[in-house]
This record gives sequence, structure tokens and C-alpha cells, in this order.
Amino acid sequence: MNYANIVEEFEHKNIFVIGDIILDEFIFGEVKRINPEAPVPILNVKKKEFQLGGAANVAKNIVSLGSKCLLLGITGDDNSSKILTELLKEKKINYLLFKDKTVPTSRKTRALAQNQHLLRLDFEETYKVNEAFLNSLKELLDKDNFDAVIVSDYGKGTITEKVVSILKKYNAPIFVDPKIINKKLYSDVFVITPNLKEAKELSDQEDKNELSDQEENLGNELIKKYNSNILITKGESGMTLHEKNKEPYNIPTVAKEVYDVVGAGDVVISALALAYSSCFDLQKSSIISNVAASIAVGKIGTSPVFQNELLNELVEESGKIKSWEELRNIVKELKFQNKKVVFTNGCFDILHTGHTRLLQFAKKQGDVLILGLNTDESITKLKGPTRPVNSQDKRAEVLANLDSINYITLFGEDTPLDLLETIRPQIIVKGGDWKSENVVGNHIAEVRIFPTIKGESTTSKIEKMKNNC
Repeated sequence: MNYANIVEEFEHKNIFVIGDIILDEFIFGEVKRINPEAPVPILNVKKKEFQLGGAANVAKNIVSLGSKCLLLGITGDDNSSKILTELLKEKKINYLLFKDKTVPTSRKTRALAQNQHLLRLDFEETYKVNEAFLNSLKELLDKDNFDAVIVSDYGKGTITEKVVSILKKYNAPIFVDPKIINKKLYSDVFVITPNLKEAKELSDQEDKNELSDQEENLGNELIKKYNSNILITKGESGMTLHEKNKEPYNIPTVAKEVYDVVGAGDVVISALALAYSSCFDLQKSSIISNVAASIAVGKIGTSPVFQNELLNELVEESGKIKSWEELRNIVKELKFQNKKVVFTNGCFDILHTGHTRLLQFAKKQGDVLILGLNTDESITKLKGPTRPVNSQDKRAEVLANLDSINYITLFGEDTPLDLLETIRPQIIVKGGDWKSENVVGNHIAEVRIFPTIKGESTTSKIEKMKNNC
């Protein structure tokens, strides 16, 4: 099953979302001068808009990704609550809100100038969960068949020991977006999704401010402490999945340009829960949630990610041309599946039968073939100033259309040694002119030779074309 098939399964899922509901207010304007009364910028307001935040933003993304959901939470009994209700209806989200007249609805107001954040104002107090809320929670879980439960904890009072105890008795995987104030509640859930700072705070590490150089140890510590799988989000560094009884799985970021990180965590847990409910594989689900997050940070505010956006991005990301880091993760997963990974490399400047036969031979040596393709700069260094004839983008595009090749990656060194050390294939295929004194890496790999076909080389083809001109 590929990623697109997984996303298309979302429409058959039903997700239960419980947590702190927030009204996000965005004030947009321009700053052209500084206040003469105090050294602060003056925001000339152009427009104002409200968006669903917190657990409501999770529910919004569940629905925009094509699934059904039910949202349970608490608000005040005020105008902000009325705005939230209208937004939930507008987005076609099923909900049950308990209104607490003693506290205001949680509201975060953000002022932005030229899409840059200037200031945030928080209006909030802690809620108290009563027996009516707990009884409704039990009734909802008994009545509906949910594929997953998402706990969206912003530390405002909705998530309590009694609430989590009820959720743990329900037969569905629980996904938790944590807040440190409630860290004692999260043991024995299915997945916890902290950012790196939160992961350190969830652990017993003393230094909470510096990034950990031993993140693998941090992940293992959290797995043991909470008996849960851990997905650590790391901003521009992507994500790392720490899954029980498996090696850490690094997922590089795919964000093209970051405009706003508000609500990115809500998108991650929404897509993660939906994907897992559709394929029951945490690695694939984490990759999908990473792509969804990359779309979210390219938007201003808590704008949702839509199913068609995710599908389009996954089709683009699932192409054959990969980075070294992506291939390292792919190969690790393939080996876990007991697949044999084959590697070969070359310039492939003008594609000819010598190339296609080599690639067909290489593919037959294992399950998956990775091609290391020389960059333009490296070919010029190896072959001279008149080469390459075709640019690396054009060469990669042509080769990506060959069924024999599963993945392509570029390398600019004289030899692919560093690349081989990164991806560590089991089998390496070389042409008949390869000399054994040219090492192929320090790791153990079997080298298999494809006999050279006389007269079938790019250099001979170019010389023949010159002579015929």
C-alpha cells in the first residue's frame, strides 16, 4: 500500500478528539512607524479573523483531511464561545461543548505585521472537569465506534487523571499531544508527540535548555518511562520516531518555506492518528504526518491541511529521486523487511544499451535498486570540460522512467564512498572495467560484476557522432 492509498482511506475513519479548546484571534496589519509615546511599533490594523485553536484545530484538520470526528471539550459562557460554536458548525465538525460560567473561553490573540508575529495576548483560566463531563465522556465512548482517540492537552484543565483513566479503558489507540504539567498521566498510551524541548522535560534530564546530543538515549528513556511510542518533532530538523523494540527512525523535514508554525503540532497528531488508523504502521504514518506539517507551516495562522493538498505533496515526495538521508531511512526499513538492497553508480550521460543492460542485471541481484548518479560538476572533473552532455536534472528525469531503478540520488565526490557508508547496501554492482583496488566502502557488501559490452560506452558514442559530422 502506498502513501496515497493510505490517505484515501481517511474518509472511512472516525476519530474522537478531547482536550483544551481555544479560540485563535489573528489581527493583521502594517507597521510603518514607532509609537512616539513609547518605543514600540504602531500596528495599523487591516483585518481581523478568528480560527479554531487547540483541540478544535485538531478536529478541524481531521475533517479537512477527509475523515469524521467528534470533539469534546469545555469553554466559557461568553461571546468567544459563541464564535467557536459558529466556526465548528461552519467546518461541519461534530462537537459537544460544556460551558463553564465561572471562567472565560481560552483565547489567544496574535498581532501580525507583514505576516510577522509582533505580540500574543492570552485570555484564559483553568477549567474544572465535573461529573457531568465525565459521564458524557463515558456515554460517547460507549455509543460510538472510534478508530483512534486524540488527547490535545494544552494544560487548561480538561485533561485530568479521571479523564485519562476513562480513555484508557476504551479499545482504541490513544495519541497524546502533551503538556508537562500533566506528564504523570501519559503512561501506557499508544503514542506521545512532544517537541524536542517537551521531550527533555518529560524525561529526567537536568539540562532542559540545550538540545540533546544523545537523542536516541532520550527516546529510549521516554519509552521505558511511559511504556509508549514516542514521536519527537524537531522543527527544521524533521522528526524522530522512537518505536518500541525498534531502532530510531529519522524523518527529514520537507518544508519548502516556513511562514508560521502556529498549530503545526495539531496537524502532526491529526495526520498521525488518521494514517495509523488506515495502515497500522507507525513509520509510514509518521512520514505522512511530517508531510502534512510541511504544508501547515507554509500557511499563516491555524489554516487546515486538506486531503487533496496532502495527496499532491505525497505524490511529489514519493518520486524516485531522494536525498541521502531519505535513502538511509528507506534502506533501514527495507532491511527490516528482509529486502536485499542493490547499488550501482555512474554518469549515465547519454543513455545507451550498455546502461540499460547493466541496470537490468543490477535489479535482478536483489529486491530494490538504488542508482548513485554523478553530479554535473563531478562529471566535468572526471571527463573534462565538454561533459556532461545532459544536465543532472535531465539525466535523473530520464532514468527515473526506467522500471529497473527504484531510487536515484546524486553525489558529487570522485567516488561514491561517502554515499555507500550512508545507505549501506548489501550488494554493489560494478561494470567489467572496474578495478578491484578501487574500494567500495568499509562496510561488508558483496560486489558483483556486469561484463563490459564492447563498443557500448558514452565516450565511444560521442566520438562516433563527432566523426559522422
